[in-house]
Amino acid sequence: MTKTETRTPVQKIEISRRARNLLIAGGITFGIVAGVGAAALFPAARDTLACEVSTEVQFSPGGKFRVQKAEKTCHWGLGQAAERVQIKIDKQAKGGWLMVLPLEFDGADPASVANDEGPTIKWKSANALEVIVHSSELSGSLVRRIDDLTVTRRYVKVSRK
Repeated sequence: MTKTETRTPVQKIEISRRARNLLIAGGITFGIVAGVGAAALFPAARDTLACEVSTEVQFSPGGKFRVQKAEKTCHWGLGQAAERVQIKIDKQAKGGWLMVLPLEFDGADPASVANDEGPTIKWKSANALEVIVHSSELSGSLVRRIDDLTVTRRYVKVSRK
């Protein structure tokens, strides 16, 4: 004669709680391992496939200042993209500093404009930097003076075709 074991409803609930907790812990562990594994196998996929970064570096005449223009274009698919442009200026001389200026760049760059790289940077003198931005929305100039450096951001209005 075999003895059959009967479980009370409380014991059945306790077993199902344990099973549920084990499944949740296993799922979380699997998710973490899969995420870390994917990040290890494809470290650059997140940034390089979606975004392109181009930089341009120029030194002022005399080498006292350095300016870097960085354009970051992120493609989201379906013909949509976002473009961020900023310039970084750092003083190379004694008492140096760093300044970051984001540019309000709306991407207006028709074929009639000779510049196909977006905003342009050029040194007018050893202490004067000019940034020219082609825009269909903005026009005018912003002048900023820091120490003996003058930065002029000139927004040139162009019509969209």
